[in-house]
Amino acid sequence: MKLAYRLAQTHGSKENNERIRYLSDAEEIKLRAVMQRAHADRIPEFEVALMTGMRMSEQLTLGWNQIDLDAEPSTWIKPKTAVAALYA
Repeated sequence: MKLAYRLAQTHGSKENNERIRYLSDAEEIKLRAVMQRAHADRIPEFEVALMTGMRMSEQLTLGWNQIDLDAEPSTWIKPKTAVAALYA
């Protein structure tokens, strides 16, 4: 219920794309536990999102022509923005 309330409060608000925030170790542990319990079938997408910062829509529309596995680290071309690193 609290999550639904928070989502309703933020509906229509703009994202702050200027700030980069990383999960703390404790937050990551809690999030992984929730994902394993509630969405075990979505763990691969979760891992990609966690390691790359890719949104679900970016993951689903990513094409092989956007990935450079020879780069160190491997990279993907993020539409309309800079190159993002893939840490596999």
